[in-house]
Amino acid sequence: MLWLDLAEANPINFLLSHTAPDALIDSEDRRDPPQCAPETRDSILREIKKWANSREGATLIFWLFGSAGVGK
Repeated sequence: MLWLDLAEANPINFLLSHTAPDALIDSEDRRDPPQCAPETRDSILREIKKWANSREGATLIFWLFGSAGVGK
């Protein structure tokens, strides 16, 4: 997981530097949505729910990223 100190960096420029503008297409037009194996998403879903329900700190963005097919 990657943490960004917003006091020391411009978050928009940081996010833009990690995007692929040429990949902005509707990939669902090409094939059926992927199917997840049972329980493969449980760990990350728990982490996202814990973050979403947390009132601690000032982390307002949860950026989930990874290569295609890794279970985002």
